[in-house]
Amino acid sequence: MSDVVLEFAEERGLGKLLGRVRLGSGLVISDGSRSRANLLLSDSGLWLVAARDRFHGQQLDLLTRGDLRLVQGRVRDRLCFGQEELTIPAGRRQAVERLIALARLSSGARSPNARISESRFVHRPDEVGRAWLERELATGEVLVAWLRGSNLVTVNSRLIGPTRSAPYLFLTERRAAIVACSVVGDVCYVPLQARDTRARTEGDKTELECAEGTFLSRRADAQVCRDAFALLGLEPGEARLVEAARRSWLASARSKEASERSLSLLDAAIECGSQKARFARLLGHAEVSNGETTIDPNALAHALAAGELSPPALGDLWTSFRFSSRASSALVRALLKMDRSALPFALALQRRSHDTPGADPLTAEDELRLAGFAVATRLAGSAQPDERDLALQRVLGAHGLKPNTVAHEQPRAPLSRELIDDTLSHPLARGQNSLVAGVQKLIAFSPEPDHAALSDYCEALDGSAYPEAKRALDAVRLAFSLPDLRVYVSRGKKSIGLRGYEGKAPYILLGKAHLEPGSGFSMTQAELGFAIGAEALHLLLGQARLTSNDVWAGAFARTKGGVELALGLLPLLKGLPIAGLSKALEKIPEPALRRGLEAVLRFEHSQRRAPVDHGAPPSALSHINENLVAAHRLMQMSADRAGLLISGDLCASVRSLLLVRPDTRAVLDAMVERDLVSVLLEGELEPALRSDLLVRVAALLHFFVGDDYLALRRALR
Repeated sequence: MSDVVLEFAEERGLGKLLGRVRLGSGLVISDGSRSRANLLLSDSGLWLVAARDRFHGQQLDLLTRGDLRLVQGRVRDRLCFGQEELTIPAGRRQAVERLIALARLSSGARSPNARISESRFVHRPDEVGRAWLERELATGEVLVAWLRGSNLVTVNSRLIGPTRSAPYLFLTERRAAIVACSVVGDVCYVPLQARDTRARTEGDKTELECAEGTFLSRRADAQVCRDAFALLGLEPGEARLVEAARRSWLASARSKEASERSLSLLDAAIECGSQKARFARLLGHAEVSNGETTIDPNALAHALAAGELSPPALGDLWTSFRFSSRASSALVRALLKMDRSALPFALALQRRSHDTPGADPLTAEDELRLAGFAVATRLAGSAQPDERDLALQRVLGAHGLKPNTVAHEQPRAPLSRELIDDTLSHPLARGQNSLVAGVQKLIAFSPEPDHAALSDYCEALDGSAYPEAKRALDAVRLAFSLPDLRVYVSRGKKSIGLRGYEGKAPYILLGKAHLEPGSGFSMTQAELGFAIGAEALHLLLGQARLTSNDVWAGAFARTKGGVELALGLLPLLKGLPIAGLSKALEKIPEPALRRGLEAVLRFEHSQRRAPVDHGAPPSALSHINENLVAAHRLMQMSADRAGLLISGDLCASVRSLLLVRPDTRAVLDAMVERDLVSVLLEGELEPALRSDLLVRVAALLHFFVGDDYLALRRALR
């Protein structure tokens, strides 16, 4: 059976049908008969329609009736206008109220343009609330808060009389108000001004009060309401949007939806011309992508071009949003690819997010790229240049690592154990909870050779034959309170490098090549001071020395308890408690251990040669070995700090760092010919070696110009 009411509505062009309620009474049509009335909501308004067929009927536009009323009856409610009283079927009053409310709130034929996204600040609006928001929000106006209250307010209605409704806290970047809607679409709108609005705690709720109205939050929204009140106190426009985005970001559980809501607020602030929002948007995008997506250079260029944000303010922005160091590094690297005008921003952000160089090679690379600009900035802003900055500038310049014979002051007093543990050690290696302390509990120390066998291939250091080495040794003994520390000179296969060994009388094997003037590995007194000082700290702190390059190369210690074997075998024993590692190693024959380690290393090398699949899960080696390598790097960086402290010469210290290994001697030659930074960043170096050098050199330069170095040098005087 055809629906004559719908056919009639279509014939009369009443528009798309959105809702319908059949009433219990009839309406007189053109021929004098009565037909059952229908309440229709369409996109053209609210209509009362009665029809006999497609062409015969009557329609009334109820929105134009000033006398429309909804009257409650004892048995049936009635819809009244003029002389008409149309009954409403039982149970259908709310449906009638809904159609009336939606029609009244959507009048004006405006197309929906509101940005309504649920978030911590924006509750899901009901159908009536959404209709009001879509009508009320101007083009481009951004909804910041829509919070339901727990109190009731009176809304006057000409259709149903005074009624009580729950209020909503309404806040955009332009205005704020307490809004309440009746069930038939009457609106109570109380504007809020920061100067006239007060907030106070009411039990476990928050109450906002002004002269004309009150809003009492729900318990769960007490803090959100206070945050919204804080936003009300900001200047309308971009400042309110950026702060709303910040508070949303901090309060979110980093879910995708919450992050997208915060980023959408930043997008709105960008449309208002906010440079701060542009930078926050870039950092937020890097955060949600885990640093895997490169930053758009065009978007970054627009952020820089705005010119309203100072470099220190960029650091403040990163701090205020609590973005990760991963996000800051992504932005720093993007800034480093821009022109020189971006360098102040890159430096400010790098200093704020990485105040202490860690064991990450990528961060160290950023540090080195910024080192020259950083020292030039300090020198330009200083009336009295710091000698350390001048020395650093020379080292970073072309041919900056040419050897020199500058004599430096010898230590006159020892360092206290407190200074060694809390100042000389790298900041990330301090304390019993550090990564280094955890690894020290796991790794066995290097084996101590038989003292009797030393005479077969070593000789005690002769102070008269090698006075510079003797002075360097004396400086180390005094500075670190190691009066019994001895040095033996090693020839043959061990003629290059140093190695410390523990015992009642600790000693260091020093390669003979470092003492021979004609050798390509010969060292000055300052260079020897660095090398011996670094090794001595390993002995003092009980740290076995092992380069991460050795880890990846698969070098073995002399016994199955050695450091290299423990590092390599750890992935095979994944899940075994740390306390049980040594017992497990004792039970497994050494040949079996070595065969297992060799198989793991062969697999690791084969994985490295294969194309990288970024979507694949990490190998069993990756997480554990990366932590162990990082721990070793922190140990080595602490030792490097000790060596530089004894040497007192930055150039000599970097040279010494490179002279103790055959594979880094050629690197030193390239640096002498060119410069330190370009060789480390662009030279043809084995990846693991490059990573080690990047981390160690960057940390050494940072320590040299820092407060710790100055305090320790003063303590030695």
